[in-house]
Amino acid sequence: MTRLLGDPVFIVFGFLAFIVLMQTIVKIQQMKMSQNKDSGKLSDTEAREIQELHRDFEDLSKRVEALETILLDQVRKR
Repeated sequence: MTRLLGDPVFIVFGFLAFIVLMQTIVKIQQMKMSQNKDSGKLSDTEAREIQELHRDFEDLSKRVEALETILLDQVRKR
């Protein structure tokens, strides 16, 4: 039985998920820095970017769940 964490597919998807997470953190930090401190409201562009990030996270979550299912099925078959 191979180690689950040593599977190249798991490593690649984990790395991609990490990259997406880091990009999200950078975008959020940029939005916080550009946000007008007096009003406390997000601009239309910032609101759209947050919605896009949310959709991307939902898609990524579905892909990770599918990958987990595939990997667990492979482990069970061995």
